[in-house]
Amino acid sequence: MICKPLFKIFFFSLLNLRFPKHVAFILLLFTGITAFAQSPDMRLRRVDDSLVKMTHYENDSTANAVILGDKGRIHIKYCRNDGWQVEYNRHLRIKIFNRDAFDLADFRIPIYRGERLVTLRAYVFSPEEGGGVDRTRFRRRNAYEEEISNNLSYTVFALPNVREGSVIDLEYTINSPFLSFLPDWQFQSLYPKVFSELTVITPEYFDYNTLMQGFLQVTEHEQTTRRGQLVFQWVDRAGLHDTEPRTHTSRIDFREDINKYRIDNIPAFTLEPHMNSPVNYLSKIEHELVAYWPPQGARTDFGSTWAQINEQLMDSDSFGRQFNRAGFLSDEIELIKSKYSEPMERMIAAHNIVQSKMFWNGLNSLYSRDGLRRAWRNEEGNAADINLTLILLLKELGINASPVILSTRNNGIINPVQVMLSKYNYVIAHASIDGKEFLLDATEKDTPFYLLPERCINGQGRLIDGRVGRWVNLLAIQDNIVNKTINIQLEPCGSMHVNLTKLKDNYLKLEKIKEYKRFADEDEYMENFESENQGVELVSFSMENNDTWADPLICEYEFVIPEISTSPQEVIYINPFVTDRIESNPFRIEERLFPVDFVYPHKRHFEIIVEIPEGYEVEELPRGTSTNLSGRSAGFVSRYIVNENNIEITFEININKAVFLPDEYNDLRQLYSQIVEEQARQIVLKRL
Repeated sequence: MICKPLFKIFFFSLLNLRFPKHVAFILLLFTGITAFAQSPDMRLRRVDDSLVKMTHYENDSTANAVILGDKGRIHIKYCRNDGWQVEYNRHLRIKIFNRDAFDLADFRIPIYRGERLVTLRAYVFSPEEGGGVDRTRFRRRNAYEEEISNNLSYTVFALPNVREGSVIDLEYTINSPFLSFLPDWQFQSLYPKVFSELTVITPEYFDYNTLMQGFLQVTEHEQTTRRGQLVFQWVDRAGLHDTEPRTHTSRIDFREDINKYRIDNIPAFTLEPHMNSPVNYLSKIEHELVAYWPPQGARTDFGSTWAQINEQLMDSDSFGRQFNRAGFLSDEIELIKSKYSEPMERMIAAHNIVQSKMFWNGLNSLYSRDGLRRAWRNEEGNAADINLTLILLLKELGINASPVILSTRNNGIINPVQVMLSKYNYVIAHASIDGKEFLLDATEKDTPFYLLPERCINGQGRLIDGRVGRWVNLLAIQDNIVNKTINIQLEPCGSMHVNLTKLKDNYLKLEKIKEYKRFADEDEYMENFESENQGVELVSFSMENNDTWADPLICEYEFVIPEISTSPQEVIYINPFVTDRIESNPFRIEERLFPVDFVYPHKRHFEIIVEIPEGYEVEELPRGTSTNLSGRSAGFVSRYIVNENNIEITFEININKAVFLPDEYNDLRQLYSQIVEEQARQIVLKRL
């Protein structure tokens, strides 16, 4: 199981109590409750044997696993040496029913620079032959650190002795100085949960906004308070008449606010076709710091502005300051300037040079890890290393270029109302030439400059420059078309000889090239084509223009669909959509609470010619139809014409926008039902 990032990097000054300058102090924290105990129903290592013998979850008998309990505690405490700290504790108990859920025993806990993984304890309870229970303790020394960037690493480990029927009991504690955003808490996951509970304990000095997301209702929200006390000591210097320094003690009483949130009997989050990342829709809770009142001192507001974030990023050694160090690109700058004079040509050349030279290590990041010079020398880096290098090169070529920060699809959609740098995890290049704007990403090999990776097409990004910046729409190119020409030679026995040609543009072309590269060779691809199209015998296949973007990708197939009988048929039934037919409606549920996201608009056009065998005539032919949704956001059209010895069929599906809101879902669902019905219609020929 991959644990989502628990903490967001806090780039502002750490919060500390303010005391008079002449006072040297030692501060201790006492609270009315010195330890926040686990509830009696779930204590670490106390796992009843009945849970190990449990064979299914009554509320969801099809589940491969169930989260028996997920308890979190966030407590802001004062530490004598470190000041205010966030102590985050999580206790997770999982029941695994079968091997399809074994991945839940794999953990990656993110730890940001400045944080400490204080405790990590885990036990695995597995059934034994004869009805016994084997108890295995996880040793922390078996975990290892995976460094992602200067700011982030993961503690990675796999729990041992996990079998079908095992119960995992895990608890860990992280101390963090990042007070601006408390750890997010996800109540819901892809597996059902018996309960999920979060307790948040904050001193009265901290004011947080609580943000709820998702469609589940909180079962229990309990608000209580308790008494806390700060005790500090200071030493006065000896005066004229004092022989020794004097020690003073003072106490400050304060209130701790305790909020407990709990949801019981949580269903598994169901993945639906054409949806953005589940992180956008899972029920969860977030906390954002609004203000801080120290015991002695004035109120400090922490509502960030984009002007502050702009300044912060441009002043960062891992971001904006990298644009002052272009010496390592001098050869490339001179090469491009000598070959190209037009800004557009230079922009494309810069993109291609960075794209071809640098290898993306698969890591998303807002910041360069070790500096652009080192990444360029190593010819490898994270997304920021590559795209910040591209921006730097564009600037040195005299092109107006700036970074655009964004949140990738897996990281979640940005709410523009929230000015929270921690929500962003990626950066691309923005270029402006003669009033026309371009968004560029050089991480993906063999991809044209005008196609952003799908992970970046996610709402809006924020352009960062020397001023305030602005929002930029992260939209895919509109012209994504596949034209399919199908020629069907129909034999009296009912067999078919088919020549199929597909022309694909832009994202549809890119999608096909990536699909093809997943296979070892052409033979393996052809075998897969036959397995996906049962009854088809593929004779030949070819692909053209896969290494150039000046023309559409051309894929040509020749195949045979044999008939069982070798004798002429009195009646022949034929479905002309021999491949790529939508056989079932992908939108099955009656009500959908989140948008349908196709990522990019697209058009699928079929031109089909069926040659009528000699001695046969058309007895039944579909009438054809045309349907469009409101605003022509989507639709399809079909036409059937008999022309001498041929049947000519035109079929076109248009999805003219990428995202359909929940109130448009029913119409879209009905449209696809009509498409499925239309493509299932058969042509009937009879023998003369």
